[in-house]
Amino acid sequence: MVKVSQKNHFFRNAVATIDLIFFIVEKKLLKNDVINFNKTK
Repeated sequence: MVKVSQKNHFFRNAVATIDLIFFIVEKKLLKNDVINFNKTK
């Protein structure tokens, strides 16, 4: 039982970390797009 709960906890942490990474990458890409868009204007 303990191993299963630890596995679920680790999996949830991994998913949260991946979500955070994607969120940061998305924000950076959006920021870069805005900068590039302003440059081309």
